[in-house]
Amino acid sequence: MMPTKFENSITIIRAFCVLGIVLFHIDKSWLPLGFLGVDLFFVLSGFLITSIILNQNKERNFSYLAFYKRRFMRLMPAFYASILLTLFAALIIGYHEVELIELLQSSISSLLFISNFYFWENTGYFVTSTNVIENIHHWSLSVEEQFYFIWPVFLLVVARFFKITHWSFILLAILLTIISIYLSVQYPRPAFYLLPTRAWQFVLGALVIIHIDTLSKIMGGIDKSISLIAIILLISLGHLVPDFAYKIPIFTLSISVLLIIFLISNRSGPILSILENKFVLWVGLASYPIYLVHQPVLAISRKLLRHPDDQSLIFIAIAVTIIIIISAIVHSIEKVFRYRKFSTSKLISSHLFIIAFFSIFLLLTPQYNINSKFADPAKFDYGCQTRDELGCNIFHGDTNDPIKIMLLGNSHARMLLPAFLNVNDDLEVFHPDSLAYSLLGGNEDLAIQIETPEKSKVAWMNKICKIALNYDSVVVSYRYIGYLYKSSNIHISERSLKKERIKELQRRLDSLAECVPHLIIVGQVPELNFWPRNIFRGNYHNKKIYLERDLHEEASKPVTDVLLSVAEKYENVNLIFPDSFLCDDHKCYASKVINDTERLILYYDDDHLNISGAQYVVSEIINLSNKN
Repeated sequence: MMPTKFENSITIIRAFCVLGIVLFHIDKSWLPLGFLGVDLFFVLSGFLITSIILNQNKERNFSYLAFYKRRFMRLMPAFYASILLTLFAALIIGYHEVELIELLQSSISSLLFISNFYFWENTGYFVTSTNVIENIHHWSLSVEEQFYFIWPVFLLVVARFFKITHWSFILLAILLTIISIYLSVQYPRPAFYLLPTRAWQFVLGALVIIHIDTLSKIMGGIDKSISLIAIILLISLGHLVPDFAYKIPIFTLSISVLLIIFLISNRSGPILSILENKFVLWVGLASYPIYLVHQPVLAISRKLLRHPDDQSLIFIAIAVTIIIIISAIVHSIEKVFRYRKFSTSKLISSHLFIIAFFSIFLLLTPQYNINSKFADPAKFDYGCQTRDELGCNIFHGDTNDPIKIMLLGNSHARMLLPAFLNVNDDLEVFHPDSLAYSLLGGNEDLAIQIETPEKSKVAWMNKICKIALNYDSVVVSYRYIGYLYKSSNIHISERSLKKERIKELQRRLDSLAECVPHLIIVGQVPELNFWPRNIFRGNYHNKKIYLERDLHEEASKPVTDVLLSVAEKYENVNLIFPDSFLCDDHKCYASKVINDTERLILYYDDDHLNISGAQYVVSEIINLSNKN
């Protein structure tokens, strides 16, 4: 059994990990690298789980069934409590059916231990919309649970035939690390969410416990406080280091190595003694319930705000208080059930019952399709009919001479795809995925980034120009201000224009206009200072459901000037300004009146149009393409 001091040191590191994650989810600007606390949890899991397995195997009393039952009783009661409380809160505040469906789907994926796959398919972890996704943090729990299923079998099979202290396993960990670092840059989304690219962290923790005696002799005299302070400094100040391709993987590896030093060090030091107080130890012991509870509380609370970014200090204080109270309740549930004895059949039955409960709830919830005023098009692959190695394709109609459109852009281009499916015209639409993003940023990030070599920009443009020859029109649609301003939401925080990017935008659009037969540029969608799904959750009467047009025009003027200058220079360029149908002389609206009691909502969130809003843009694109 581990000494109390050793247990306390792990409890302290758990406390700092979960606090970093919570601060990151409260406001990403508070601790931009706080999410690295999850990486430390992975290393800790590899360390602790391997210790349990090897100790029991050494005493010849390891049982796979007993191991999984202990893991179940350690994790699932608190997990059940958190997802049921989340569902209850969603019903209390009156979730829209689509929001309820999204919550139920993510909950079921979590109960099936595949939420990392669910969120890999549906959303990136660092996008703004995750602020209001209740179960986004469950991805890491699914990764851990998948590790629990695989690792005992792998470890004990290997231990039966080989010496697990053999150098080849150290080499395996090194290779896994190198491959994962490479993949995290080349394929960031799957590398972030999936176990194979996270395995090196668990294996690293496992290797520490396997070689603990040797490592302690070498570095056991180091003060734990030193590595703890180094971890805190890296996570707290690491965002000040200029961005480069391998920054996050290198930081992840660095804090993982520091955690290893922390684990094998024998000296506690004065700082660790100071941290060994009731509050820090409680946070560490309750780190799992806090992790479970904090994101649902924050997400649901934000859905009661006008805009998720409208977080005052009072709001944060109330949210943190609620997190502490509910965490304490869930922690009590965790302790009650942790050491209870249940038969295997009862555990399996209870788990299946909870899955069935959420599944039946989902089936009984009215199923809204992509035309819903609140539905997130990303969950439906933006209406994409077929996908090949180049990107998304939509075919509409049955004539041999359809209107052929190539759509370039980020999410502001993809938001138009469902509306293309909702027209009567014969057309063919092609959105070439990452190649399309790269006009202003995204995976390749070629065009606007000044530091990108000109050779790469020319290669990108040549690809676009070659493909464009097969299409009647090339359409460009972006959230331009997202690349031209330093703040995430231009109406909520002070904005600072990146002037060098304005010039680069001008050059990219000029280059496009010179090589494509017909260029249609969609201007900036008015960016609201509220989320329609929040405003229209209850009674919208007497609520400010518009944005002053002056705010929109002031923010988008640098973009508008560029677009007008391009259209003036090239006869093959047409412009579409969404504010022409979203705004009157003074206000920009998130909806239009149908009758005295009904409004048609035009936005999905604060800057993306839903299918009702996008159809106006798409109709104009088709009209301009026909005229051309």
